[in-house]
Amino acid sequence: MKQLGASEEETDDYIWLCMFKKPHVIAQVRKKARIFRSEGWVTDD
Repeated sequence: MKQLGASEEETDDYIWLCMFKKPHVIAQVRKKARIFRSEGWVTDD
């Protein structure tokens, strides 16, 4: 989902904007993050 001439930060901002407009997407991401944590993929801050 790379935009033309978009830097990494801009792409991340775009993804966050889309997620804020779509709460169900955030729910899916949280669900995946929970799975990753339970598998030890993500370390909690």
